[in-house]
Amino acid sequence: MTKTLAALLVGTAVAFTAARAEPDGFETTLSLGVTLNQGNTDSSLGNASLLSERKTDLRTIRAGIDFVYGEQDGEKSAENLRGFAGIKETLRDRLYATADLLAMADPIADVDYRAIVSAGLGVYLMKDDVVTLTVDAGPAYIWEKVGGVSDDFWGLRAAQRYDRALSETAKVWQSLEFVPEAEDFDNYLLIGEIGVEAALNSRLSLRTVFKVTYDNEPAPGARKADRQLLAGLVIRL
Repeated sequence: MTKTLAALLVGTAVAFTAARAEPDGFETTLSLGVTLNQGNTDSSLGNASLLSERKTDLRTIRAGIDFVYGEQDGEKSAENLRGFAGIKETLRDRLYATADLLAMADPIADVDYRAIVSAGLGVYLMKDDVVTLTVDAGPAYIWEKVGGVSDDFWGLRAAQRYDRALSETAKVWQSLEFVPEAEDFDNYLLIGEIGVEAALNSRLSLRTVFKVTYDNEPAPGARKADRQLLAGLVIRL
């Protein structure tokens, strides 16, 4: 792992720890997955995800770290790290304030680092014991080093998230973020995720997640879209 990735991991771990400053009521899970292929193509892909979240009537806190690494025919084919932390604080009725941190690195796409700090206002379009649907927007500030070029600038962030309990032991979720540069809307990120999780017992679950990151102005020679389908065993800590 590069020094940049190591530094980013430490930074996102600090954010993860800060989000857990009130340990009571947090649910923490560790997800691990490995895919191996041997034959005409030798490939391997491993993923690990640590997630902690706490939900009450007035506040939702989520923080986590994801890491994916893969090789194909002896060559590195995937290596990306993402850390995030966020809080939603209900102001009244269904109106809430939000603050979020997203940090990522992807050497394959020539992204040494990218960090996005944002704040905004949002609304619960749906909110009960079974389903929540939120939309929010606000200003953001972005630091990044892409294609060997360091930059920082103001941006905007608009986000949507949907969570639904299918039963007492299964759930689905979907999220989408749009982050454009404030002065150049052609420079934007789209970050999407959809997932499903089903419990095997009180400690173990199976989780499948599909993630998409679309960078409209990627590093030279890099593709705009990265897609990942990840499956793993979830352990409740």
